[in-house]
Amino acid sequence: MPVLTEPLVAYRIHNRRFPQLNGMGSAMMGGRWNSPGVFVVYACATFEGAILERVVHFDNSGIPQDEYQLITIPAGLTVEECSIGHHKIWDQNEFRTVDYGDAWIKSASSVALLVPGFPARPYQTNILINPNHPEFPRLKISASASMAWDQRLTKR
Repeated sequence: MPVLTEPLVAYRIHNRRFPQLNGMGSAMMGGRWNSPGVFVVYACATFEGAILERVVHFDNSGIPQDEYQLITIPAGLTVEECSIGHHKIWDQNEFRTVDYGDAWIKSASSVALLVPGFPARPYQTNILINPNHPEFPRLKISASASMAWDQRLTKR
């Protein structure tokens, strides 16, 4: 099992109306890497990646009231990297990624899983975090801060 030799920072942007870091939002709706009913926290390896992931989910209701957090996964914790991203067609079949993510959560083999991001593929890395993993309480979570969205993002 891969163990971090140095801390890994993950960036998360979330709607302030919902509980933070419990995976409820992803469990309610499902996502690219999990089916409904499977709790997982989505984050990104860069703040810009987190912005892009959030922007693709904007709707016609305008700029959301979001907050962001930094999640530090300390050295010594287990983190895996998704091997499905090495397959050329990973992004063409969402069932493959959902099955992969669900299996990872069920295995409880690591607290986090590095996966390829969809909007900025092949350069973006997302970080899935298992909120029910025994190592989850060891993560260092920053206080939430209001997201200062650029209003031009909704002018399409």
